[in-house]
Amino acid sequence: MPNEDEWVEVEGELVTSTDKAILIETDYDLTAWIPKSQIEKLDSYHGKARGDWLKLSIPEWLAREKDLDYA
Repeated sequence: MPNEDEWVEVEGELVTSTDKAILIETDYDLTAWIPKSQIEKLDSYHGKARGDWLKLSIPEWLAREKDLDYA
């Protein structure tokens, strides 16, 4: 089981967001809802509008659960 304190970076395009989560689409056409409560750091290359490319720091277990590539 991965260390729950391990944070990883994932990237994707912002599709939409709600009060509790954001929906991203990766460069390999996978979409995933990410709970805002699980985002440690959010960097944007263009802002935080629909279509903007985001870099998120999330727990490794969540990246694995969502089948996201990470660094």
